[in-house]
Amino acid sequence: QQNFSEAKRTVEEIEHKNYNTKLFLQEYDPVKMLNNLSLFHSQAATVQQQLDFVFSTLHMAYYDRGMDLLSHGNIQRAENYFQQSLAINPAFAPALLQLAMIDYRNNNLNEAVSKADDILYRLNPDPDTRRLTYQLLNDVYESRLEKAAEQINDQEYHKALELFNMAKSICDKYTNVRC
Repeated sequence: QQNFSEAKRTVEEIEHKNYNTKLFLQEYDPVKMLNNLSLFHSQAATVQQQLDFVFSTLHMAYYDRGMDLLSHGNIQRAENYFQQSLAINPAFAPALLQLAMIDYRNNNLNEAVSKADDILYRLNPDPDTRRLTYQLLNDVYESRLEKAAEQINDQEYHKALELFNMAKSICDKYTNVRC
């Protein structure tokens, strides 16, 4: 990309110097400069289209690699690839969902809920990502209820009440979560 941009700038500088008029290249062009410039522009347009395509799908390549790593149990590297996917396309909800699911697995429930909230209210997720996000929120809800029950068994009633309230806040905010 950088070399391509430099080549385009160099050609623009050559054209800006107006050599074709100063050297009468329309009448006599022994090195075929005008043809070469025309060929460069044609090839540059093709390369630009290819680069645009690669950059428009690069977030998917990082996401797919993250999914592959995740399926092989390499969660930390997968997390890095999902973050790279989001760095390229911050609106790519499936990558954020995977990060939220990793947070859930790591028992970072507040962070998982925060990411789920971003997916549902800041991004425009596809139907499957939306469904999986609600499923994740339901899992967080169930997890908080289980932890609250454990706190009751340990006679930690204030902690249990706090967890019940956190679970209730999920029900209040996300009507699609089964409570």
